[in-house]
Amino acid sequence: MNHFKTLGIVGGMGSYATSQFFEYILNFTEAQKETDHFRILIDNFPQIPNRIQAFNKQGPSPADHISTSINNLAKIGADFVSIPCNAVHYFYHDISEKIKIPWLHMIQMVSLQLKSHYNNPLILGSYITNKAKLYSNYLPDCQYPNATLNNLLDEIITEIKLNKKLTTTQLLRLKKILTKQTGHDSILLACSELTFLTKSELSKDFVFLDSSQLYASAIVNTLKANL
Repeated sequence: MNHFKTLGIVGGMGSYATSQFFEYILNFTEAQKETDHFRILIDNFPQIPNRIQAFNKQGPSPADHISTSINNLAKIGADFVSIPCNAVHYFYHDISEKIKIPWLHMIQMVSLQLKSHYNNPLILGSYITNKAKLYSNYLPDCQYPNATLNNLLDEIITEIKLNKKLTTTQLLRLKKILTKQTGHDSILLACSELTFLTKSELSKDFVFLDSSQLYASAIVNTLKANL
């Protein structure tokens, strides 16, 4: 019998992205039979308070909701927790002091994988990720979008949360803006919703590095190392 560690996932930021992240973990596990997969507990919790409002001091912090979710996952067997949302890591310190199991830090794990191949990626993230420059502590030479691209990214992320796809107009606008961006050696999709760009026509024109896939891969390696 395999003595696998159990992974908890706090999801719902957004729900489609959580589903996709779970699929990535299954794919990276490379199971030869059903029982080779890890036990995974998912709390899809879309009612977590709005992170942007909390960041701008216009609403409650998500820290209590997220820490409660993590501790509930711990009670039913989770040994580690992952949160496939870049932006929520802005609240990492507020949350980590309230939880009972290790939180596998997405920004740190993704950055460690990038460092050996890329020095200054363009970070395509959500409002908080870009405004707080969440990747700068780990990738000091990374770049962030200008105001025009930031506004478009916010629009795209909202569209994907609701409809799991982009309009043709949005894709064309994004392609036009990205073509004008210079000085970076890679493009990191640093929002879990943006993982869907890897399946879009834009993937033919740009090499996207997907933070959700990199995070899932690192988590599988962590779980395997703890057998």
